[in-house]
Amino acid sequence: MRQGEDLKFGEMCTRIRTAAQTKEDCDLLFDRLIPATNSIAPTIEEMADFYVPLQEKDASAMCLMALNKEVFAMNQAVLKRLGMTTVRIDAIDCVDVRRTRRLQEGSRPGQKRRPWQTFKIIASDGTEKSRRNEEMFEDLVHDSESTFCDNLMHGGLPPQLTVAVGSRVMLRRNLSIRDRLVNGATGTVTEIKVANGKINYIFVKFDGNVDTPWPIARSTATFQKNKEIMTREQFPLVIAYAATIHKA
Repeated sequence: MRQGEDLKFGEMCTRIRTAAQTKEDCDLLFDRLIPATNSIAPTIEEMADFYVPLQEKDASAMCLMALNKEVFAMNQAVLKRLGMTTVRIDAIDCVDVRRTRRLQEGSRPGQKRRPWQTFKIIASDGTEKSRRNEEMFEDLVHDSESTFCDNLMHGGLPPQLTVAVGSRVMLRRNLSIRDRLVNGATGTVTEIKVANGKINYIFVKFDGNVDTPWPIARSTATFQKNKEIMTREQFPLVIAYAATIHKA
């Protein structure tokens, strides 16, 4: 989608992705090398210094990196240089006890599902909390003491999100195809809505969309860690000053 308005760039990315780049592709890329003090490769800090003036001229400008760890480091460096007041939002990972038990023991045909002790939550100190009523799940997943227990992204939900008003973000799951709120859509954060001390919505003005910012709420995803079924709750957003060439 982000290549749709630049066919030449899109075709070049496709060739590089399959190791079929041409001499013209290489010449174009070498013409845009970022200066490095060590004459070998620029540091993340040098890349951020080079990128920020470009981003101030064109908010949609994006730095393409090879590895996810480089993308993370670049995004954090840009946020620091822009001097934004950031907030850190940790994902909340819960163990789905019922589904975990069914996974470990196997499900018997016609077995009745019971609503008690369905979820237990893992707190930041490693202890577990449980409730006997499934209706308590909404309160349980919003426990301020809980945090993520897996460092991988699951279902487009990052383990940790550092965001600020004015920062560039990318949507990581499809929310509304009709409104072009799809995985990979980029935009700018306009407001972070807080109620009762908790962030409920992140308003994003998406590129090429209507002028009205969209309220992005927390989403949930299910994944397996070791022999347990986990449920994650997090905003489906990531900082998007940089991205891997595969996402571009």
